[in-house]
Amino acid sequence: MTISEIQLYELLASKIGRPEAQGLVEFVETKVDKKLDEKMDMLATKNDINLLKEDISNLKQDVSGLKQDVSGLKQDVSTLKQDVSLLKQDISSIKQDILGVKTEMAHVKVDVVKWVVGTGIALAGVMIGIVKFL
Repeated sequence: MTISEIQLYELLASKIGRPEAQGLVEFVETKVDKKLDEKMDMLATKNDINLLKEDISNLKQDVSGLKQDVSGLKQDVSTLKQDVSLLKQDISSIKQDILGVKTEMAHVKVDVVKWVVGTGIALAGVMIGIVKFL
């Protein structure tokens, strides 16, 4: 028993008798101990606090790593944007080349038609000439 329990016992013993005072003091003591145990479960120990500090430190490291990863991803996206821009320019250049080839093919087609018609007329003239001499 502590001093305050002894004082409570003596105060109660003079009022309600020794056996009842002893029982009441023990009852109060067990109730107080139970309440204290319940409250102790809710309190953080030094070990709990150290574990939390360690977890926070680990989280900070993870966040730092994630920041570096995000920075790397930003650089990759920037590079991809540049590559896409270059590809767009290349596609535009290829489209212009294709357009030039189409125009050139149209001119060649006209030239081929002229030669075929001219050759046909010349061949017809030669045939007529051969027929007249025979």
